[in-house]
Amino acid sequence: MPEEELLTALRDSYDQQPYPQDFLERYVPVACLAERPGIDTFLVEDAERTFFVAKCYDKRIWSLQGNEQLLARLEHEGLPRYVETFEDEHMLVTVRSHVEGVPLDIFARERDLSEQEVVGICRSEKRRVGKECRS
Repeated sequence: MPEEELLTALRDSYDQQPYPQDFLERYVPVACLAERPGIDTFLVEDAERTFFVAKCYDKRIWSLQGNEQLLARLEHEGLPRYVETFEDEHMLVTVRSHVEGVPLDIFARERDLSEQEVVGICRSEKRRVGKECRS
């Protein structure tokens, strides 16, 4: 199937999903990155072919009042930047920048890191993010 035809089929399938229409008009889902009960995480692309990450929350399960204010305050080159929020009666979608990188589990496996080394990385990142939130 040609790429454009595949993208059209993918876009049409997501148009039938319960995501806010203004979100679907602005972004095209490219890949599902994660699924949990009530939360879908997608790699999405805008009209300029720039990639973003969209987290879609089912409002029947999740209450996220003030989520965008918290996300907007997180500013660090290693963290995804908050871009915008879309919402309707069923879904809340937050869009953030896509940060290229390697997930920690893959990073640890490739380098044969010990559990202690992985915990050290997590603690270091937690301190760094905490400082960014307070500033």
